[in-house]
Amino acid sequence: MLEKIQLVRNAIDNIMNDVMEKAFHHSVNYPQDSDYLNKMIRDIRSDNETFVNQLHSLKGSNDEVSAKEELNALTKVLKNKSLVYLSALQKLKEKDSNKA
Repeated sequence: MLEKIQLVRNAIDNIMNDVMEKAFHHSVNYPQDSDYLNKMIRDIRSDNETFVNQLHSLKGSNDEVSAKEELNALTKVLKNKSLVYLSALQKLKEKDSNKA
């Protein structure tokens, strides 16, 4: 179970860092969106911290079946959350490229 938790931890880091990097690059290219993107980056960091804290709580779980279900639920939430952020970035990118 600890191995699967570590895999999910790596996925959290990779996914959230990727989204954060895309938000940062968009902010550099389109400074007019920096306030919105800075808030998004803060939200991403907060979500990342929440996901990691949930993972840490699973490490101490004695009920492996329950921990596995929680891990699957956490993975699903992570995927959905990253898609929400990527969708928002895509909409922002389309809006800004239409102005150019």
